[in-house]
Amino acid sequence: MDKIKHPPVDKIQVTWIGHATMLVQMEDMTILTDPVLDSFCGPIWPFGYKRHRNASCQVKDIEKLDAVIISHNHYDHLEAKAVREINAKFKDVHWFVAGGTKAWFLAMDVEDKNLTELDWWHGVEFNGVKFICTPSQHWCQRSIFDFNTCLWCSWVVKGPRHSFYFAGDTGYYEDLFKKIGETYGPFDLAGIPIGAYTPRFITKYRHVNPEEAVKIHVDIRSKMSIGIEWGTFHLTNEHYLEPPHRLKKAMEDRVLNPSNFVCLNIGETWDVGDPREEPQFMKEKGFLCRSPLAPNGANFF
Repeated sequence: MDKIKHPPVDKIQVTWIGHATMLVQMEDMTILTDPVLDSFCGPIWPFGYKRHRNASCQVKDIEKLDAVIISHNHYDHLEAKAVREINAKFKDVHWFVAGGTKAWFLAMDVEDKNLTELDWWHGVEFNGVKFICTPSQHWCQRSIFDFNTCLWCSWVVKGPRHSFYFAGDTGYYEDLFKKIGETYGPFDLAGIPIGAYTPRFITKYRHVNPEEAVKIHVDIRSKMSIGIEWGTFHLTNEHYLEPPHRLKKAMEDRVLNPSNFVCLNIGETWDVGDPREEPQFMKEKGFLCRSPLAPNGANFF
């Protein structure tokens, strides 16, 4: 946490807390994405997912927080306990949410003055930084009665010096991501999902695989991207180490530099663009990467 206390002023610093939760430090601001920190995500035990790797920190460990961006209301992206703890500790933190989500936060006792609800392609300026709600290809539901009653989204964060794109959860839609890149790119950093993609006949519309994540990286014109939403919760069938290895291969297959789209260790803090040693999980070979429901029992190693 010492490194987080003293972020560089000339570049973005990012910490992967796990799944879609990132702590992004840029433009003298600290921004948290999709806070989920507990050992279980779901409406009530046992209906949900157990966390296989602990979050690298809890709300009590975060010393400064200016803004939180929420991509959608699924339990693995929006945790009531974390929201309550953040709201109790950081009285002036500002929450950016997609259309239809504001009422839920008001019920969590978040003050209206600390909430900005936006529709797709709308944005506001906060402390000199623009927060723009952009579309993604996904869906929303938190109970049996609220299917798609609010929006899902991605986020563009643009400051005078740096820019960040947070994809949230999404399937691949070429025209959309190219439009985001043409309108708001290039980006200094992007957080793009790479996991929870099998079996494809079920997940393709709402979850990209690593190859499609690389397409997003290219479409939005990201200089550096980080793979998120893998290795934390066992949401689907692929081996937990398959996504980062497929990601590296997908970058190489397109003759792109793999160091421009990387996967961090949970809890790793990176000054974006600085050289870093390849994580140990990228050096492991021979593990089973077979999805029992994948076509032809696809095996990538």
